[in-house]
Amino acid sequence: ENAPQYHIIAAGSFLGVTMHEGNSFPVGKVDRLTLYPLSFYEFLYAIDEWRMIDVAKSFDKMVIQGLASKFTELLRTYFYVGGMPRAVSAYSQRHDFYEVRKIQNEILADYGNDFSKHITAPNIPKVRLIWDYIPMHLAKEKKRVVYAEIKKGGRASAFEDALQWLTDTGLIYKSLRITIPRIPLASYAQKDNFKLYMLDVGLLAAKAELELKTFLNPDARIFKEFNGAFAEQFVMQELKATEKTPYYWGRNKGAAELDFVLQYDGGVVPIEVKAGIRTGAKSLDFYRAEYRPTYALRTSLKNLGLTDGLYSIPLYMIASFEDIIEKMKSIKV
Repeated sequence: ENAPQYHIIAAGSFLGVTMHEGNSFPVGKVDRLTLYPLSFYEFLYAIDEWRMIDVAKSFDKMVIQGLASKFTELLRTYFYVGGMPRAVSAYSQRHDFYEVRKIQNEILADYGNDFSKHITAPNIPKVRLIWDYIPMHLAKEKKRVVYAEIKKGGRASAFEDALQWLTDTGLIYKSLRITIPRIPLASYAQKDNFKLYMLDVGLLAAKAELELKTFLNPDARIFKEFNGAFAEQFVMQELKATEKTPYYWGRNKGAAELDFVLQYDGGVVPIEVKAGIRTGAKSLDFYRAEYRPTYALRTSLKNLGLTDGLYSIPLYMIASFEDIIEKMKSIKV
């Protein structure tokens, strides 16, 4: 502010997010660029598989189906490596999964050490409890956060400051529940009902201590592990990287729950995430019958398709869902 003739570029994490008395901020004079972990397409580019990006973005159903096994293999690899730049760089150069896991564990350890630098002493154990809770949380069939699972007798009032800090830093993503899918979704979000995700699927794999053979198993077991937690984490990550704000939908009595809902094209789009090829989805069927959305998406390992207004999108192409909808409007696939 005292030297406006200079343009300054600063890079860093959000770990130091806090309130400092007496420090001002140059409001209206700062442009922000938020960098997320590498998306799946960016990962393919980094490991010199850019031709697969061209295939995905061609939306050619027959060609994509012919390469489905390779897409699935690459997606399995991404679930293990994730999108943290240092881990991706190591994998792209040496294809050494064990080096990748070592780097991921170092990143997790560095985050843990940084907690004590940036937050008040009373909140440090609470932040660690929430951070360690996420793999167990995502393994549940119903993934709503329950404070008593974080710590016996835990209550929202005890954890809200620590949870807010982790969210503000970008280390975790929060998805709020919607019971009435109307726009703007933010106006109908329930602040006390939410799900949590980590910032990166590879860090989730490392934190959950899943072995390499689980990911490289050719029968794609990893897509079913943890009640599909990795598939859901992946979709959340892909949506965040495209600057979307995902919510989830659930009935008050818990009889039906939908993984994600988004604002799109003046309406609300429901998204059902399925970890494999079997795609029965009672919650999505219920939602469609109840609310008659213009677009409904199911993402799984099945190929591109459009049946009775339901868009089938492969997991590895979910980042392109807007382009796919526009393309399928005009052609028969």
